[in-house]
Amino acid sequence: MAWVAQSKFNAYFSWDLNGWDVAAGIVIVEESGGLVSKMVVVVDEDGAGMTSSRAGVETRDMIITCPCERRGEEGLLRDELIEVLKENDCLEY
Repeated sequence: MAWVAQSKFNAYFSWDLNGWDVAAGIVIVEESGGLVSKMVVVVDEDGAGMTSSRAGVETRDMIITCPCERRGEEGLLRDELIEVLKENDCLEY
């Protein structure tokens, strides 16, 4: 997560993290300007768009994207990762 915060990696995702790992990751990534999102996908009413809400300490599954993500369309990389994970049945375990 720290490497994503430093923009060494563009993204990171993980399942079943402990609360202390999530809390530390949220602080590090958000302080650097990155996005911390849940792996829960919500499709718009028209079925076109996807949204994901901010991860919290109770979230054990999360996707993290780097501060460079903020320069373009916010959430674009996150949505692409969610789509790949969804296509490969990786959002549920």
